[in-house]
Amino acid sequence: LPAKSLAKASLVCGIVTVVFCWLPTLAIITGVFGIVLALLAAKAGFKGRIFVGGLTTSILGFIIAEFFAIYASIFVATSIYEYEEEYEEEEETSYSGKSRALQELEEIEKLDRLLRMYR
Repeated sequence: LPAKSLAKASLVCGIVTVVFCWLPTLAIITGVFGIVLALLAAKAGFKGRIFVGGLTTSILGFIIAEFFAIYASIFVATSIYEYEEEYEEEEETSYSGKSRALQELEEIEKLDRLLRMYR
């Protein structure tokens, strides 16, 4: 491929990377392709604004996508931790430390006794 075509493809990949940086998987893939294509264009001897734009947007989008991926990972991890903590807290506050099923069974037995009294 001619060097200018590689540089144009790099620029397109870089623009896609920046636009879709909030989708880390897509942005990381297109960012890597954009960087590789820009380096291939430079190796083929193309030095121009298209090459610089493609390399810059690919690197920038890649970095932003990495931040989104890290942020999403941290968000998911803390959400799971908070959910587990809340669930454990709920179990601890249940009266007399009995399981929820046993507590419900006792409630049903109490209601059954009350119904028998009023029959």
